[in-house]
Amino acid sequence: MNITAAIHRSVEPQLLPRQRRRHRVGPPKPVTTAAAGVNAELLQQLQAAGITIDSLVAVRAPTGEWLLLRTQDHVGQHRTSPIVQDTAEDDHDAGKAFAKAVRTALDDFHLTHRLQANPLLECDAVKTHGTGAAARLNALRDWLRSTSERLSANPATARAARILHRSYFEPARSQQLAAEALGMGYSTYRRLLAEARELLIAELRLG
Repeated sequence: MNITAAIHRSVEPQLLPRQRRRHRVGPPKPVTTAAAGVNAELLQQLQAAGITIDSLVAVRAPTGEWLLLRTQDHVGQHRTSPIVQDTAEDDHDAGKAFAKAVRTALDDFHLTHRLQANPLLECDAVKTHGTGAAARLNALRDWLRSTSERLSANPATARAARILHRSYFEPARSQQLAAEALGMGYSTYRRLLAEARELLIAELRLG
């Protein structure tokens, strides 16, 4: 699922209440900030990710949970031609591969022997900085770090930038120590770290 789902799963209790009865998949409903209970912080997160409220629909899953999906992600509203569907599936697979490569690059940020095998080295944003292995490695590190730093300029994503910095670019000796340095509990840190990675991935894809 794209960043929309990642954001909304983390704040789902703020959106629409869970019904205590058996559920079927419900039809999509238009989303407004009032109806969905979207608070200012969530709205800022959506805006930072380039997502507008009017591009979302609320869909009830069989479990009774309400999920916010982009309108183009909700299947069943219209038929899609096989060619368009195949293209969408290819884009989805490419997006998953890109996200995996970013997560791996973050984990291997200071491990040159592993980072030099990362497929992100073939991205245009990296290749334009030179053909040599060392030049590309430096370009990849700069791309990840500078993109994370851009998040710090937005109050809604500044915390994510701090978490990424303390976790990957200037890491503590362990994630437990990183959580302490950031002044948060370990479980909260782990949840926010996952969200921060997704924000970074979305920002990298925007270029």
